[in-house]
Amino acid sequence: MFVQVAASALVVMLADLRIDNFYGILGINEIPYAVSCGLTVFVFIALINAINLIDGIDGLAGGIGMISGGMFGVWFYINGHYALACLAASLAGALLGFLRFNFSITSKIFMGDTGSLIVGFLLTMFAVKFIQLNVAYRFDPTATFNAPILAIVMLVVPIFDTLRVFIIRLKNRRSPFVGDRNHLHHILIDSGMSHLKASMILWIFTIIISIFFVIISKEVENTTSLYILIAVFGVYMFVAHLLKMNNEKKQPLKSNGETKKKSASSAKSRESNVITPRTNILID
Repeated sequence: MFVQVAASALVVMLADLRIDNFYGILGINEIPYAVSCGLTVFVFIALINAINLIDGIDGLAGGIGMISGGMFGVWFYINGHYALACLAASLAGALLGFLRFNFSITSKIFMGDTGSLIVGFLLTMFAVKFIQLNVAYRFDPTATFNAPILAIVMLVVPIFDTLRVFIIRLKNRRSPFVGDRNHLHHILIDSGMSHLKASMILWIFTIIISIFFVIISKEVENTTSLYILIAVFGVYMFVAHLLKMNNEKKQPLKSNGETKKKSASSAKSRESNVITPRTNILID
């Protein structure tokens, strides 16, 4: 954690990479320098660890990083920020190559904590820079007024998943930092899906929700967009709860079925061990 804070603080202080404007969300625009620095460091730590938390199944963190990096890269390229576009494209391309082997059966590789933390750091840097570059929306026609909302939406899966598991753990009076299987990707796996299918569902969710908010970004104010995003999170929570309840209902049936199979196999083994008496039939 200390290393994460130090690395984030260096980028914030030395590179002046800060969230310094809320774009009118809840009536807030420019924020003081000290608050801006503290908020940005917190965002770095939160998103870095959020990416790490979704790295629980094959392909999820890599796929989300590839999609988000690709979307940031396209925007950077269109608006002439070629160095950032190259860095984002490099991340997306590297993760595409990684996914080829992450799903491999014979030559499987894993991202690990080092990989997920680096991916999280780079994606957070892209998100903060995206917000910072769009602050000139009042007089720059290429800038977007909904930059903070769009930055959140591009990383919607790690943000929603981390918020959800923390809320559930606190509700159950447990430490939010103690792992469990309440993550949505674990729930999808427990419902019988493969790693690829579960990851693809969350990839598609990211793409659809991003396209939706891009479409409405020119027509809806940021505060309204935030309320819509909160409503989407409520739906996300509800769907995850239904899937979790469905898995819990299936669990007793599964355990009962396994018990019956074990009983039947043990009965068969007992029957095979019984020595039947041999009888001779005499025919006169």
